[in-house]
Amino acid sequence: MTSIVGVLNKHAVAIAADSAVTLGNTHKVMNSGNKIFTLSKYHPVGIMTYNAADFMGVPWEIIIKQYRKQLGDKPKEHISDYINDFISYVSSRKYLLTEEVQHKALFNQLFFFYNYCFDRAWHKAKNQGLPFDVADSNTVAMVKEEMEKLKQTSLNNGICDGFKDYSIEAFRTYAQKDFDRFFLPNSIPIPMIISVNNRGWFEEMFFNYIRSKFAVNAFTGLVFTGYGEEDIYPTIMALKICLFVDGRLKFFIEDDRTCSITDENDACIAPFAQDDVIQTIMGGMYPGFTKIIERVVRDSVISYTNNVKKLAQSTPQFVGFVNVLNKFNIDVFVDRMNKSIKGLMFDNYTKNLIQTVANLGKEDMANMAESFISLTSLVRRMSPHEETVGGPVDVAVISKGDGFIWINRKHYFKPEFNPQFFDNYYNM
Repeated sequence: MTSIVGVLNKHAVAIAADSAVTLGNTHKVMNSGNKIFTLSKYHPVGIMTYNAADFMGVPWEIIIKQYRKQLGDKPKEHISDYINDFISYVSSRKYLLTEEVQHKALFNQLFFFYNYCFDRAWHKAKNQGLPFDVADSNTVAMVKEEMEKLKQTSLNNGICDGFKDYSIEAFRTYAQKDFDRFFLPNSIPIPMIISVNNRGWFEEMFFNYIRSKFAVNAFTGLVFTGYGEEDIYPTIMALKICLFVDGRLKFFIEDDRTCSITDENDACIAPFAQDDVIQTIMGGMYPGFTKIIERVVRDSVISYTNNVKKLAQSTPQFVGFVNVLNKFNIDVFVDRMNKSIKGLMFDNYTKNLIQTVANLGKEDMANMAESFISLTSLVRRMSPHEETVGGPVDVAVISKGDGFIWINRKHYFKPEFNPQFFDNYYNM
């Protein structure tokens, strides 16, 4: 896993990332990963990566540096233009994304989809004390229910641009051999409890997931930040890239994670991936506690309302009051209360922190970004689980005037022994 962050104000954007990389499906963690890259050698724009370190088997470092070579010294007007050009580049690179590679990745996504729903059903059964027998019809029903939920979540998130004109018939034709293989006995390492008779239904569930702006596992987060040629202040934008199938790239921009510095918005802290520690610092409370507060408030309101109803029902003149209480919308009340709590926390804590960031110089911004990642690493080290954030912290500052400046950067080689690398940097 990963922890990366961008700290932005009108002067610059400071970015930082850890170096921990989990090897495949193992628990082995290496602290040598590179997650920050210059997107252009000539212009003030960078890119950070998190989650999957490769795209359908091709390391992102190779793709990014090949794109950088093609881009050359040609600037783009805005960060969004760099994103659009990068997406076009990835979509057009057939030598990276052959038919064989596409079908292999599609089959893997099939397994991710099925395993995700199977795992959620298993946990639901365990939490409710229910049996989970793969031969039992109730178990099959639970897995199907999770797939229906995932389908609805996928539809609620919208359809990726590249799939809006893609029909389920075309998808079934393209993926036929992948579904044939998927339904073979022992084709996946967990029990297959969806029968061949339900194959058409399963294909529809998967199709809606594949084309949606939603991803549960196999994706890479790409964070673009810096300046376009027409930008005077920095911007940070994030997108997720998941799959290339039948000549179509599944990607979507996370609009709610976009932050642009303007005259009205003069500072921003943008964490990604494992952001719980940074969110705690920003909000003054661990993010998971908000769910605990919501649950306590909801349970308390329900309990209080039920007690009032009991008292009112025992007194004839209060029967009308009981009817009023029955119309009381607890969900709306709890939602308003949560928004009120978050608003007060922002006004009394986060707002002051953002105002401080607005006045920081480049060096202090870099120190802040590095500290965010170091604190996240410390928390992971103190936890009983594997250290999914750790290793050296790479830090860079991007400004309009000075461009992309490394503050801390690990090398797999000693710079003093390799002067030719730096001499030839602009020729590579």
